[in-house]
Amino acid sequence: KIWRGFETTGLSRSWKRAARTDAGLIIYTDASRHAGAIVIERWKLSEKFAWEGKLAASHIGIKEAAAIRIALEWYGEKLRNKKVTFFCDNDSVVQGAIHGSKDPRMNEELIRSWSIAQNKNIDMKVEWVSTKLQKADAPSRIIDSREQKLTRAGFEYLQSFLNKQLEIDVAATVN
Repeated sequence: KIWRGFETTGLSRSWKRAARTDAGLIIYTDASRHAGAIVIERWKLSEKFAWEGKLAASHIGIKEAAAIRIALEWYGEKLRNKKVTFFCDNDSVVQGAIHGSKDPRMNEELIRSWSIAQNKNIDMKVEWVSTKLQKADAPSRIIDSREQKLTRAGFEYLQSFLNKQLEIDVAATVN
């Protein structure tokens, strides 16, 4: 309700600025079941990341919206005062970004994205792109064994199987 009546609050939606033919900086974001990706060709950047926490179990629409938010969190300072177009191949996310979503979690992700854009004065648009033209699609699907995590249950099974008490390397990073 607040999302749909946003203009009545006196604030403005950064993507509803005057129509523009210049897409500005184009950022491709995509999500797969296990990872997300950000591609910014102009910067020769292709970044992949694994889903963590509650995002790992979320449906693909939430992950697609989260990929946009993560791009803004990671690169927001470099995007400050710029025109940016995010290309997303999930139409429910694109429509949710424009009209709001019936899914409260998707709205939460989108509102966080718009809040970052507004705070950094980013003239942001979210547009649909065909999966065939989605440049972040392939990177989001690459499975990288370096991103694997050993669960507590897996660790306990390993100790039981080996019949040995193991120690964890506390200097190891999450990666």
